[in-house]
Amino acid sequence: MRLSFVIPGKPQGKGRPRFTTRGGHARTYTPEATLTYESWIKVTAMQALAELTSWNRNGQFALDIRACFTVPKSKPKTFKEMALRGEIDPTVKPDMDNIIKSICDALNGILWHDDSQVTHIVAGKQYGTEDCVQVTVQNTTSPDDRWAERR
Repeated sequence: MRLSFVIPGKPQGKGRPRFTTRGGHARTYTPEATLTYESWIKVTAMQALAELTSWNRNGQFALDIRACFTVPKSKPKTFKEMALRGEIDPTVKPDMDNIIKSICDALNGILWHDDSQVTHIVAGKQYGTEDCVQVTVQNTTSPDDRWAERR
């Protein structure tokens, strides 16, 4: 079974945990921007999930993640054309591994029990007409749904 959805807005990575001291005790917390973005991912995934008749959160999963960035207005016309044709990929922040981490963590309890169930990931950055992240999740537990055979 496969589920695809688009997370609108600029791709964001998982923020590093922050530390503070209160009353002589150290405390760790997740930055507010990370919590907000992960909530947005959850809402988007749940909307896509509502359109399916069933979804099995057990087994193993494969992800295809495409982080799309708009071409900066400051770039010349030839750069923009090449970027939109896929000849140039963005090398901007956030790092791809942090984008993956924010998506996997946000989908815990929604599409799978824990992101340890994710066994394959294909991910990349590309230029597009709007900022977004395109996500495809496939349950690869069934022999008919083997992700590796798509390669």
